[in-house]
Amino acid sequence: MNDVSLEEVLALNEELASLSAAGVPIELGGADISTEEALARINASLALRTSLGQTVGAALADDQELPPLYQHALLAVLESNQLSLALEGVSRQPAARDDLRKTAGHAFIQPLIVLALAYCGFIFLCLRFAPTMESLYVDFGHEANVGVKLLTMAREWMPVWVPLIPLMVAVTIALWRRRTGHHPPPLPGARRYFAALRHATFSEQLASLITAGVSLPEGLRLAGDATGDPAMARASDVIAAHERGESFTAAEQHELAALPPLLRWALTGDLGGEPLPQILHFVAATYRQAAERQAAIWHVALPTFIGAFFGGLIVLGYSLSMFGPYIGLLRDLATY
Repeated sequence: MNDVSLEEVLALNEELASLSAAGVPIELGGADISTEEALARINASLALRTSLGQTVGAALADDQELPPLYQHALLAVLESNQLSLALEGVSRQPAARDDLRKTAGHAFIQPLIVLALAYCGFIFLCLRFAPTMESLYVDFGHEANVGVKLLTMAREWMPVWVPLIPLMVAVTIALWRRRTGHHPPPLPGARRYFAALRHATFSEQLASLITAGVSLPEGLRLAGDATGDPAMARASDVIAAHERGESFTAAEQHELAALPPLLRWALTGDLGGEPLPQILHFVAATYRQAAERQAAIWHVALPTFIGAFFGGLIVLGYSLSMFGPYIGLLRDLATY
C-alpha cells in the first residue's frame, strides 16, 4: 500500500468541507452531525493515531469509528494516488439523491400555488357565501342542506384552521428542505436508478485502480467496499477469490446475483483480448447513461404528474365546496 502524509489527508478533508459549504452533498455515514463536524472528528482521530507512530494508511485501516464510505474511499486513494476516487466515493451518490429530492420538491411548487389560491377562495366562501346561503334558507323556512351546514361549520372554526393550514405547510416545507439521510423520495424506478449509479461508480473506480497498478483482487475488494453496498462487496470478494474462467459454486452464483449482467460479464466473461480497464470504462458509461435517461424522465414527468394530481385534487375540493351547496340550494328551491 502506498502511503500519504497526514497533511495531504487534512488538505483533502479541507476540500471536502469546502465542497460541503458550497452546497455539494457529502456522505460521511451519518445524518446526525454536519459534514464539517464529522471531518473535524476524523482529523482529530487521524492526528492522534499518527502522533502515536502509526502511518496514515494504518490509521485509516484500523480506526473502526471512521465512516465506512470515507474509510474505503481513502484506502482506494492510498492504492491509486488518485484523489478523485475519494471525492467520487463520498459525493456522487449523495449528489444524485439531493438532485432527485430537489426535483421532487420543485414539482410541488405548482400545487402549492393552486393551494394558496384555493385557500384564499375558501376563506371568501366561508365569510361571504356561507352566510348568504344560510340566510336564504332562513327566509324560505327550509333546513339548510349538508353543503351549507359544512360551510357554516368551517366558518365557525376559522380561528383554528385559518392559521393552522399555512403553519402546517410552512413546517412541511422546512422539514423537506432540512431532510437528510440516505433515503431518496420513493419514486418508481428509484432503486434501479441508484443501482445504475452505484455500478457505474464501482466500474470507474475499479478501472482507475487497475490502471494505477493495483492487482485485480485488491482492486475488487477496495472498489466493492467503497460502494457501501454489502451485497456488492461480497460479490467482489467472490470474484477476487477466483481466476478468470473458473466456475462458481451455487452459493457463489447466488452472491454474484448482486452484480448486473453487463458488469458480471466484464469481470468473469471472455473479453476477447480487450483490456479490462477499457471494458470497465465502457460499462461505467453504459450504466451512467441509463441513470441519466431515468433522471431526465423524472425531471419532466414529476412536475407534470404531481401538478396534475395534487393540483387537480385541490381544484376538485374547492369546486365541490362552492358548487355543491349552490346546486343543493337550487334543488331545494325547485322542490319548495
